[in-house]
Amino acid sequence: MRFEIEEERGVSPLQILRMDANEIKKARTKWILYLPRNVYTSKTLVKLSLAGNRFVVDVPSLPCLPWLQTLVLLDVVYKDENSHVRLLADCPALSCLEVFRDMGDNVTRFIVKVPSLKSFTYSKLINIRDSGTSSLVLDSPGLRHLNLSDPFRDHGPIQNMPHLEMAYVHCKETTLDSA
Repeated sequence: MRFEIEEERGVSPLQILRMDANEIKKARTKWILYLPRNVYTSKTLVKLSLAGNRFVVDVPSLPCLPWLQTLVLLDVVYKDENSHVRLLADCPALSCLEVFRDMGDNVTRFIVKVPSLKSFTYSKLINIRDSGTSSLVLDSPGLRHLNLSDPFRDHGPIQNMPHLEMAYVHCKETTLDSA
């Protein structure tokens, strides 16, 4: 795996070895991690989990993951609006998708059009709407299990699910009382 460190704050990889815990915590806000390009064309990968808002999903123009069955995207950043669309489009065996969106998320419309998808979990933890429209578009005819948690009710069309057997939908906004 390749790790790239952005040096906007003038922090080189050699300096990291000499930092204390507080300095590392401050500097790591600029670290960006990328997967090697060949991961997106693996002929054997069955499960892929990406986590952390320093992880950039940078999908090449022709990804191909023919055996990928499970994909977990937990609070990741996308290189552009279409990175996740390209990734999902070339996973013909994908049956389980879990997406957890948080502050680092930079996609305004999260589009899921995966005919093979059987189980989909989508959770938006914060209101991303402040930076523009942020919505879920779901069109997966093979879907059997849906778990949707969007307390901000910010989703677009959810359609074409003739085989849906179980759905859990949580759309109630909750607020924390600071008093």
